Amino acid sequence: MFRKLVVLACTGLSLTIPSARADDKSDCKATQTIPANRIAACTRLIDGAASAGLELMTTYANRAVAKRAAADVAGSLADFDAALAVDSKTRAARGYSELDAQLAPSFRDNVLRLRGATKESAGDSTGALADFEAALTQAPTSALTRLARASLLAKIGRRADAIADYRAVLTTNRDFLPATLKERAEAGLKSLGATPPP
Repeated sequence: MFRKLVVLACTGLSLTIPSARADDKSDCKATQTIPANRIAACTRLIDGAASAGLELMTTYANRAVAKRAAADVAGSLADFDAALAVDSKTRAARGYSELDAQLAPSFRDNVLRLRGATKESAGDSTGALADFEAALTQAPTSALTRLARASLLAKIGRRADAIADYRAVLTTNRDFLPATLKERAEAGLKSLGATPPP
């Protein structure tokens, strides 16, 4: 069923490897897909070696998110690491197209932020903070990353730094900030007894 046989002639061994299905790309990306099905779809894409560069990085990241949803924190972190390794290897080989080279920093920001959130959920505040800070070097105005860092800073007792991050979200992205993110920043400030910037 949707499998192809790969014969390893040099050893006389044969392996059955699942081949990618037509809907695997959409299933791998779809957040509403059951995590196990999403993981399976992403795995078929990775094992089939049908993608490279930014697409492969995104496939690993999507599988990492699905594994986190399935409570596989170690597997999730390993896939986030793999996504970043693909990015590093592709950059070193100058393998990105011109467009992908422009898009890659925002993808790195997302992968680092999501890996940081996974580390935070596993109790690794130091690792999470390092990832959030690395993400901000890729996308300094990212409201999502700044909100994640602000929340963590508040949890670890760095109140002044958390307030600064929440306020930066509201000032840096003032004209384009979605209402939900604005509300999160304002709620964060209120929880710390601080007020939004004028």
